[in-house]
Amino acid sequence: MHRYKAFLIVLAATAVVWFIVALTETKSYSATYLITYQGYDTSRFAIISATDSIEVSIPSSGFQTIMRNRRLRHFDVKVDIGNKLSLINDSVETISFNINTDNIQESLREQMNLDDEFRIHIVQNRLDVEVAQRRFKTFRPQLKDVNFSFASGYCLDGEPIITPDSIRLYGSKTSLERVKEICTDPASFFEISKSGSFTLSIDTSWRRYPDLYISSSTISVYLPVEACTEKKFRIPVQFVSGEEGLKARIYPEEVDVVVWIPTKDYDGVDEKQFCASVTYQNTQKENTLRVTLNQFPAKARVKSINPPQVQYVIIK
Repeated sequence: MHRYKAFLIVLAATAVVWFIVALTETKSYSATYLITYQGYDTSRFAIISATDSIEVSIPSSGFQTIMRNRRLRHFDVKVDIGNKLSLINDSVETISFNINTDNIQESLREQMNLDDEFRIHIVQNRLDVEVAQRRFKTFRPQLKDVNFSFASGYCLDGEPIITPDSIRLYGSKTSLERVKEICTDPASFFEISKSGSFTLSIDTSWRRYPDLYISSSTISVYLPVEACTEKKFRIPVQFVSGEEGLKARIYPEEVDVVVWIPTKDYDGVDEKQFCASVTYQNTQKENTLRVTLNQFPAKARVKSINPPQVQYVIIK
């Protein structure tokens, strides 16, 4: 009995020593990881088929391999294909290409967080990818129910800049034809006193068609803002009619126009830069005509026109 126990002890000790020696020995261990393709516009392109996994062989000890496999248990390889698709013409429907695995070896080392002592061998020579380009339709985003309110003494100094100035919807021809416009969600911004960008969300009504994808779900509106000063002008009102030779008297013949002007441009704006008019239609029933400013400096923000309507008498 004692001999049997001694034999088992020697056998167990021998197995442990053998196991430790085996784990300290350096040899090539293989592992397979799933691939995630990234770096491309997923709204514009759809991957039809692609190599979905990559097999690597790494010389290391058994202990190192166990620790590495434990650390990379849920690891997947990120492969960037953006540079392959960045120059694709819009008219191209499908494209097939391959990636030489030598070109991703260093990236793979960094992703696996391996020291330089470990040499990686990728079993495959290349990764094959086939991509389809979705149909698209381009829209100019419309600002819908968006209000920008400036703080007292400040106004807009130039044209707002919308980025991006166009948005694409990608998807089937049938769904694209059903979407007529792309608008923003309603939004209000108050007490604006300095230049800056304002983010607006795109209305999601296009999502009623599940096969559609959008190039951007938001836009940015940049407003150049300056300190402003109120200035008042008295402007003559012109009478405009579609009937040739028709004449009229209007009362009053001039209106007071109050505008906000960037303080730095205050002296550069005068009444000669303004033009006010009223338009008469032969179907006109009211005895007043609304005054319209059809010419004024871009740097001026109209605050009021007084009176907003004038009376008229047709001269026959």
